[in-house]
Amino acid sequence: MAAGIYSTGTVSYSNGSPVVTGTGTAFVANVKAGYQLQGPNGGVYFVQAVNSDTSLTLTRNYEGASQAAQAFEIAPTGGVSLALADRVNALISEYADIAEEAGEGKFGNGTLAAPGLSFLLDQDTGIRRRASNAIALVAGGIDQFDVSGGVAIGAAVMSSMADVGTGKLMLNGGHGLGGQARDLGASEVLADISETCFVKVPTVDVETKGGPVGALGGVVLTQTFGSANAAQTYREISGAFRVWDRAKSGGVFVPWILRTNTLITTPTGTALRMGNGLQICSVVGATVTTSTASGSMFTSPTQTINFPAVFSANPIVIGNGEYGGGLNGHLSSGARALNPSQMSARLMTTGTGSTGKITAVALGFWE
Repeated sequence: MAAGIYSTGTVSYSNGSPVVTGTGTAFVANVKAGYQLQGPNGGVYFVQAVNSDTSLTLTRNYEGASQAAQAFEIAPTGGVSLALADRVNALISEYADIAEEAGEGKFGNGTLAAPGLSFLLDQDTGIRRRASNAIALVAGGIDQFDVSGGVAIGAAVMSSMADVGTGKLMLNGGHGLGGQARDLGASEVLADISETCFVKVPTVDVETKGGPVGALGGVVLTQTFGSANAAQTYREISGAFRVWDRAKSGGVFVPWILRTNTLITTPTGTALRMGNGLQICSVVGATVTTSTASGSMFTSPTQTINFPAVFSANPIVIGNGEYGGGLNGHLSSGARALNPSQMSARLMTTGTGSTGKITAVALGFWE
């Protein structure tokens, strides 16, 4: 057998059919498209495809009489080169667009299901051109990070100023940071806030949103420590610019505590409430007359006076007397706090018929 010629086994032909069936043949390893076969009728045929070790397809139908178990010789010819050239040309045509696009670093827009630049083993993940001058990182068929005009959106970016999703990129102003304090939701109250943030509260909403009683509109800083613990600071943005704070432990907030000095004035006096909880009240009672003899002294009736601000417990009361007539007066030993909101005292003088007012200073704590 000449070099390159294959003739092991026998073959059978069917008139009008391009299929040649082998027996004891090994076509896959020894025959290629383009090889030449001379049929028993003397016609020359070329192999179009090797179907298996025992089956070939010719480029045209067999024209002779059907024959079985025929000896054969299959040999390489120039047809191999022609077939190879055809396949190369087909490949060039098939990948021309790739050469002109991806080969030059250019890709199609792509879709969510098939981004323009994707991965063989994860074809709904990659990069796509969403619109003109807009690009998106896609994962799992979802735009995770979408950038256009210097603004980012997407599943990996905060969807609102109050979005508390774990691991998301924060927007400028998100949670009131890096921008203006965020608004409270329509049904949201201060105790509902679960993220560290700044929120603004209009004066008309302070008490309904759970702010300090009597406070003007302000800004609230919430700092969270897990789901059950937090601290909040309320700062007025007008009026006296007062500051309150409170803490949450075990899921429950304690009452608001005023942390700035506050001056309270009433008809009975003035109260200074300090941020450290201390309160000092200056008290002035109504005019009284000392007409009741008490030993060598004269006293007025006992008078009850309201403190200008309530203490958290009975305060210490220190006082004196103001009156005309040139006589010295003083508070009797009856001067005392009746309760956190009231005191009692009487004026005592060395002469009868003197009129004056009871004055006192009360010292204690308001919280």
